[in-house]
Amino acid sequence: AFPVLRMVATASNLTPHEVQDLLEKRVKPRLTQVKGIGQVALLGGEEREIQLSLNAARLRAYGLSALHVAQAVRGSNLDVPAGTVKTSLSSENSIRVTGRFDDLHRLREQVVGQGPNGAEIKLRQVADVYEGSRDARTVSRLNGQAAVAVSVQKQADANAVEVSEGVRAELEKLQTEYAAQGLRFVVATDSSEFTLQAAEAVNHDLALAVVLVA
Repeated sequence: AFPVLRMVATASNLTPHEVQDLLEKRVKPRLTQVKGIGQVALLGGEEREIQLSLNAARLRAYGLSALHVAQAVRGSNLDVPAGTVKTSLSSENSIRVTGRFDDLHRLREQVVGQGPNGAEIKLRQVADVYEGSRDARTVSRLNGQAAVAVSVQKQADANAVEVSEGVRAELEKLQTEYAAQGLRFVVATDSSEFTLQAAEAVNHDLALAVVLVA
Protein backbone atom coordinates (compact mmCIF):
# COMPACT_ATOMS: atom_id res chain seq x y z
CA ALA A 1 0.00 0.00 0.00
CA PHE A 2 1.15 3.54 -0.74
CA PRO A 3 2.15 5.50 2.40
CA VAL A 4 -0.24 8.20 3.57
CA LEU A 5 2.67 10.19 5.01
CA ARG A 6 6.39 10.19 4.39
CA MET A 7 8.59 12.30 6.62
CA VAL A 8 12.07 12.61 8.06
CA ALA A 9 12.89 12.82 11.75
CA THR A 10 15.89 14.41 13.44
CA ALA A 11 16.89 15.04 17.05
CA SER A 12 19.69 17.58 17.13
CA ASN A 13 20.70 16.92 20.74
CA LEU A 14 21.04 13.14 20.45
CA THR A 15 23.59 10.77 18.96
CA PRO A 16 22.51 8.70 15.92
CA HIS A 17 22.04 5.63 18.14
CA GLU A 18 19.96 7.64 20.63
CA VAL A 19 17.80 9.00 17.81
CA GLN A 20 17.13 5.47 16.58
CA ASP A 21 16.26 4.31 20.11
CA LEU A 22 13.90 7.27 20.63
CA LEU A 23 12.07 6.58 17.39
CA GLU A 24 11.87 2.82 17.97
CA LYS A 25 10.85 2.90 21.63
CA ARG A 26 8.82 6.12 21.92
CA VAL A 27 7.74 7.56 18.57
CA LYS A 28 6.80 4.44 16.61
CA PRO A 29 4.58 2.97 19.37
CA ARG A 30 2.75 6.31 19.68
CA LEU A 31 2.12 6.61 15.95
CA THR A 32 0.87 3.04 15.65
CA GLN A 33 -1.84 3.90 18.20
CA VAL A 34 -3.32 6.62 15.97
CA LYS A 35 -6.73 5.55 14.69
CA GLY A 36 -6.56 4.01 11.21
CA ILE A 37 -2.80 3.36 11.20
CA GLY A 38 -1.77 0.11 9.52
CA GLN A 39 2.02 0.23 9.66
CA VAL A 40 4.86 2.56 10.64
CA ALA A 41 8.31 1.91 9.15
CA LEU A 42 11.66 3.52 10.01
CA LEU A 43 14.28 3.76 7.26
CA GLY A 44 17.85 4.99 7.18
CA GLY A 45 18.58 5.05 10.91
CA GLU A 46 21.80 3.98 12.55
CA GLU A 47 21.03 0.66 14.24
CA ARG A 48 23.21 -0.61 17.05
CA GLU A 49 25.17 -3.74 16.36
CA ILE A 50 27.36 -5.71 18.70
CA GLN A 51 30.55 -6.89 17.07
CA LEU A 52 32.63 -9.78 18.31
CA SER A 53 36.27 -10.01 17.32
CA LEU A 54 37.26 -13.63 17.86
CA ASN A 55 40.70 -14.72 19.01
CA ALA A 56 41.56 -17.63 16.70
CA ALA A 57 44.34 -18.96 18.96
CA ARG A 58 42.05 -19.08 22.00
CA LEU A 59 39.27 -20.72 20.00
CA ARG A 60 41.67 -23.50 18.95
CA ALA A 61 42.91 -23.89 22.51
CA TYR A 62 39.37 -24.38 23.78
CA GLY A 63 38.34 -26.52 20.81
CA LEU A 64 35.68 -24.04 19.67
CA SER A 65 34.76 -22.63 16.27
CA ALA A 66 33.27 -19.31 15.23
CA LEU A 67 30.05 -21.13 14.33
CA HIS A 68 29.90 -22.67 17.81
CA VAL A 69 30.23 -19.23 19.42
CA ALA A 70 27.57 -17.76 17.09
CA GLN A 71 25.15 -20.54 18.00
CA ALA A 72 25.79 -20.06 21.72
CA VAL A 73 25.07 -16.34 21.49
CA ARG A 74 21.98 -16.95 19.36
CA GLY A 75 20.64 -19.39 21.95
CA SER A 76 21.20 -17.06 24.88
CA ASN A 77 18.47 -15.42 26.97
CA LEU A 78 19.74 -11.89 26.40
CA ASP A 79 17.33 -8.98 26.04
CA VAL A 80 16.73 -8.50 22.31
CA PRO A 81 13.71 -7.58 20.13
CA ALA A 82 11.28 -10.47 19.55
CA GLY A 83 13.29 -12.60 21.99
CA THR A 84 15.88 -13.71 19.46
CA VAL A 85 19.51 -12.98 18.66
CA LYS A 86 20.49 -12.72 15.02
CA THR A 87 24.11 -13.46 14.21
CA SER A 88 26.10 -13.43 11.01
CA LEU A 89 29.65 -14.58 10.37
CA SER A 90 31.16 -11.64 8.48
CA SER A 91 34.57 -13.36 8.42
CA GLU A 92 36.35 -16.29 10.01
CA ASN A 93 37.24 -14.22 13.06
CA SER A 94 34.30 -11.83 13.32
CA ILE A 95 30.65 -12.12 14.34
CA ARG A 96 27.99 -9.42 14.13
CA VAL A 97 25.06 -9.53 16.52
CA THR A 98 21.94 -7.47 15.78
CA GLY A 99 19.77 -6.79 18.80
CA ARG A 100 19.31 -4.64 21.88
CA PHE A 101 21.78 -5.24 24.68
CA ASP A 102 21.35 -3.01 27.70
CA ASP A 103 24.42 -4.49 29.37
CA LEU A 104 27.45 -5.55 27.35
CA HIS A 105 28.93 -7.05 30.50
CA ARG A 106 26.19 -9.70 30.48
CA LEU A 107 27.04 -10.57 26.89
CA ARG A 108 30.75 -10.85 27.70
CA GLU A 109 29.86 -13.23 30.54
CA GLN A 110 27.76 -15.44 28.26
CA VAL A 111 28.87 -19.09 28.43
CA VAL A 112 29.84 -20.36 24.97
CA GLY A 113 31.29 -23.77 25.84
CA GLN A 114 32.99 -26.01 28.36
CA GLY A 115 36.64 -26.89 28.78
CA PRO A 116 38.04 -30.44 29.10
CA ASN A 117 37.67 -30.23 32.89
CA GLY A 118 34.06 -29.02 32.66
CA ALA A 119 34.88 -25.39 33.42
CA GLU A 120 32.67 -22.80 31.71
CA ILE A 121 34.18 -20.89 28.81
CA LYS A 122 32.83 -17.35 28.62
CA LEU A 123 32.63 -15.16 25.56
CA ARG A 124 35.15 -12.65 26.94
CA GLN A 125 37.73 -15.44 27.04
CA VAL A 126 37.62 -15.97 23.29
CA ALA A 127 36.49 -12.62 21.86
CA ASP A 128 36.59 -8.86 22.23
CA VAL A 129 33.04 -7.49 22.45
CA TYR A 130 32.24 -3.91 21.45
CA GLU A 131 29.38 -1.81 20.17
CA GLY A 132 29.24 -0.61 16.57
CA SER A 133 26.72 0.30 13.89
CA ARG A 134 24.95 -2.00 11.49
CA ASP A 135 25.79 -1.48 7.82
CA ALA A 136 23.18 0.93 6.46
CA ARG A 137 20.90 -0.44 3.74
CA THR A 138 19.12 2.88 3.23
CA VAL A 139 20.31 6.42 3.88
CA SER A 140 18.05 9.38 4.75
CA ARG A 141 19.20 12.99 4.88
CA LEU A 142 17.68 16.36 5.75
CA ASN A 143 19.56 19.46 4.59
CA GLY A 144 22.67 17.33 4.16
CA GLN A 145 22.49 15.84 7.67
CA ALA A 146 21.76 12.24 8.56
CA ALA A 147 18.11 11.64 9.42
CA VAL A 148 15.61 8.81 9.79
CA ALA A 149 12.78 8.44 7.29
CA VAL A 150 9.35 7.58 8.69
CA SER A 151 6.75 5.98 6.44
CA VAL A 152 3.13 5.72 7.62
CA GLN A 153 0.56 3.47 5.96
CA LYS A 154 -3.14 3.42 6.77
CA GLN A 155 -5.47 0.48 7.21
CA ALA A 156 -7.33 -0.53 4.06
CA ASP A 157 -10.67 0.86 5.23
CA ALA A 158 -9.31 3.98 6.94
CA ASN A 159 -9.86 7.50 5.67
CA ALA A 160 -6.58 9.02 4.45
CA VAL A 161 -7.49 12.56 5.48
CA GLU A 162 -8.45 11.51 9.02
CA VAL A 163 -5.31 9.40 9.39
CA SER A 164 -3.11 12.26 8.20
CA GLU A 165 -4.73 14.70 10.63
CA GLY A 166 -4.34 12.21 13.49
CA VAL A 167 -0.67 11.59 12.72
CA ARG A 168 0.13 15.29 12.36
CA ALA A 169 -1.54 16.02 15.71
CA GLU A 170 0.53 13.28 17.36
CA LEU A 171 3.71 14.60 15.76
CA GLU A 172 3.06 18.02 17.30
CA LYS A 173 2.67 16.42 20.73
CA LEU A 174 5.86 14.39 20.32
CA GLN A 175 7.87 17.45 19.26
CA THR A 176 6.66 19.28 22.37
CA GLU A 177 7.35 16.37 24.72
CA TYR A 178 10.84 15.79 23.33
CA ALA A 179 11.81 19.38 22.68
CA ALA A 180 14.84 18.98 24.96
CA GLN A 181 16.13 16.26 22.63
CA GLY A 182 15.59 18.53 19.60
CA LEU A 183 13.07 16.13 18.03
CA ARG A 184 11.72 17.48 14.74
CA PHE A 185 9.63 16.05 11.91
CA VAL A 186 9.47 17.35 8.35
CA VAL A 187 6.70 15.93 6.17
CA ALA A 188 7.89 15.17 2.63
CA THR A 189 4.69 13.78 1.08
CA ASP A 190 1.07 13.58 2.23
CA SER A 191 -1.29 11.62 -0.03
CA SER A 192 -4.32 13.02 1.81
CA GLU A 193 -3.61 16.42 0.24
CA PHE A 194 -4.37 14.93 -3.18
CA THR A 195 -7.59 13.45 -1.74
CA LEU A 196 -8.66 16.87 -0.46
CA GLN A 197 -7.82 18.53 -3.79
CA ALA A 198 -9.77 15.88 -5.67
CA ALA A 199 -12.75 16.34 -3.36
CA GLU A 200 -12.65 20.11 -3.83
CA ALA A 201 -12.53 19.66 -7.61
CA VAL A 202 -15.59 17.38 -7.50
CA ASN A 203 -17.48 19.88 -5.32
CA HIS A 204 -16.57 22.67 -7.75
CA ASP A 205 -17.84 20.62 -10.71
CA LEU A 206 -21.08 19.83 -8.89
CA ALA A 207 -21.62 23.47 -8.01
CA LEU A 208 -20.96 24.48 -11.61
CA ALA A 209 -23.41 21.85 -12.86
CA VAL A 210 -26.08 23.12 -10.47
CA VAL A 211 -25.57 26.67 -11.67
CA LEU A 212 -25.73 25.65 -15.33
CA VAL A 213 -28.88 23.58 -14.77
CA ALA A 214 -30.48 26.36 -12.82
